[in-house]
Amino acid sequence: MPDKRSISLLSTYLATLSTVGLGLSIYSYYVEARVELEDDYTAMCDINEHISCSKVFKSPYGKGFGFFPEDSIFHVPNSIFGIPFYSLMIVLAYSPSVAITKFVFANVLLSNCLTPYLAYLLYFVLQDVCVVCVTVYVVNALSLFVSYKKLLLLTSSVEKSERPAKKRN
Repeated sequence: MPDKRSISLLSTYLATLSTVGLGLSIYSYYVEARVELEDDYTAMCDINEHISCSKVFKSPYGKGFGFFPEDSIFHVPNSIFGIPFYSLMIVLAYSPSVAITKFVFANVLLSNCLTPYLAYLLYFVLQDVCVVCVTVYVVNALSLFVSYKKLLLLTSSVEKSERPAKKRN
């Protein structure tokens, strides 16, 4: 029998992390929109010259992850990618399905693949510390760990339930 309590707890952790990611994405979009509209706007995450999320959001890497040209439909604030991503992860977090959990894990894994690139840009190219960005990296890393643990639990419980029962003599 699957450990329903552990699976439920991991699902709750995943939904909570995804909710934090969604909140950070919405906040990022809000800050970026305000910065574009108001030259004198200072975000809560702008602490000093080297700890500034606005600086990062305004950089060429703040839209389309720096990959897409300005005329591309994907040249939008990076947070625009995060909003549907984290929303979907919230919806799927409580699924007891192995297939859906594999899908969640694969998507979280892909989101983590961007982290080294974005962290490199943040620290070495922009020479900045973005509190929001670093928090997203942590959320994604924790989500990877939690979704992996949930996948292991679900797959082991499915394997146990599919084994033929031993005959007793």
